[in-house]
Amino acid sequence: MPPYDPLRRRREDWLRWQVARDRFQLADREPPAGEPDLALAPAIGEALRTIDRRCQPDVMELVRKAWPELIGPAAARHARPGVLDRGALVVFAENTVWLSELSRGDRGGLLKRLQRRFGADRFRAVRWKPDPEGGRRA
Repeated sequence: MPPYDPLRRRREDWLRWQVARDRFQLADREPPAGEPDLALAPAIGEALRTIDRRCQPDVMELVRKAWPELIGPAAARHARPGVLDRGALVVFAENTVWLSELSRGDRGGLLKRLQRRFGADRFRAVRWKPDPEGGRRA
């Protein structure tokens, strides 16, 4: 472990600097300005990319318009595309019977059609859930 160096402390840590100055009998001078926190930049970039992936109304609008083609007209009456959550399309089924039927019957076919049509980088999975609106849609 490297020796303690009080001069590397940040400017914001003024009280700790004063204690270190007294303990190590340093000259009366200001602590050096700290380096900018570079670890924050990648975190902000990743957060913005996550928000961008979640907020893709253009892609979801295209999916909603092509929904009967993607899943079939009979199934489209009982299931609807919900949200795109980190690359996974959440599909809402009208009730548990349709949820079971669609999730067992599809087995990756919908995902392949979505990837073929809209790009493999946008859709990584399909999750099936019961419709929170209970099938009451306009």
